[in-house]
Amino acid sequence: MKKLIAIVMMLLPMLVWGQKITKLEVDKFTKQTIIETSSEKIADFNKWKSLVPDPSEVLVSIRNVDGVWRMPASIRLDEVQKYTEDDGITLLLENDSTIILTTLYTGVGAESVGLSNSRHAFDTVFELTDEDVENLRKYKITAVRVNFLGGHKDFECNKTKAEKVMKMIKLIDDALSK
Repeated sequence: MKKLIAIVMMLLPMLVWGQKITKLEVDKFTKQTIIETSSEKIADFNKWKSLVPDPSEVLVSIRNVDGVWRMPASIRLDEVQKYTEDDGITLLLENDSTIILTTLYTGVGAESVGLSNSRHAFDTVFELTDEDVENLRKYKITAVRVNFLGGHKDFECNKTKAEKVMKMIKLIDDALSK
């Protein structure tokens, strides 16, 4: 019995879901170093605020390709929205500054993500400047605004979600320093 408990205790860290580097490789064609983190939910609408749950959420990861920082994202809203080259997300930081990121892709959210048929996902990528990355290293995200054609939707970030992007950048910084 003690051996079984010891084995379970050793395997437990492997079963824990957490932020991690999912890609660390050198592209065989371009010879560029590619580092990318796992995708994490940084904002969601409190599903239990009202009688009708809202499944909207924003998931992001951080990617670094030879010093160029990008933020792949999946924006999942309860209604179909169109995203143009002027749309994207705005991150409100704890120091009351904002980072405005415009989408590198345009399009319309696709229907049915996950178990619920009431979500419409739009997958995109945002380019981060060195200044954006430096601010995201220093300051937590307190709110996210998703901008789409003709409107926007705001999300508050609780404490656990507020630090996720900071941790992603630190993971990549640690991988680059090795």
